[in-house]
Amino acid sequence: MSEFWQRARIEGGEIKDGETRYVVFRADVIADMVKQLPEVTQQQVLESFQTAVTRNGGRSLETYLKMLGNEHGALIDTVSDTAASLGWGEWRFSHSPKGLTLSVDNSPFTAFSAHHSEGCCAPILGMFSAVVSTLFTKQDVKVAETQCVGKGAKHCFFEMSIDT
Repeated sequence: MSEFWQRARIEGGEIKDGETRYVVFRADVIADMVKQLPEVTQQQVLESFQTAVTRNGGRSLETYLKMLGNEHGALIDTVSDTAASLGWGEWRFSHSPKGLTLSVDNSPFTAFSAHHSEGCCAPILGMFSAVVSTLFTKQDVKVAETQCVGKGAKHCFFEMSIDT
């Protein structure tokens, strides 16, 4: 069993990890909801999804980082484990000359591929943004999905860059 499910408690119809409440949706339900919207709205919804995951995921990361004694490597391991436990695919972080990259296999968000011009994994990009903002706090960091299965790539791939 993953660390997430060892920490989580389920009671009274809630799934909670500490004070954070989770809810489980089928990926096709979320994709179908987005597809029912007008095209211009679809892009806005995905951008909003990314922003909301960055903001709220960032709060979770601050809690995890304290819980892990400010160990960055342990935080990355926890994020990878939690992502897989919640059905967000298999995440592999790597260090690069630019800082950090993320490769994701089996992203549930590739169903959004027709609706997001840069890539389709807006929620994962949001969480990646939260991770790099948490780990690189004193730098101006930008993130991008540079490869996407929904656009024909073998893996979804995310990179960060630091403005100097």
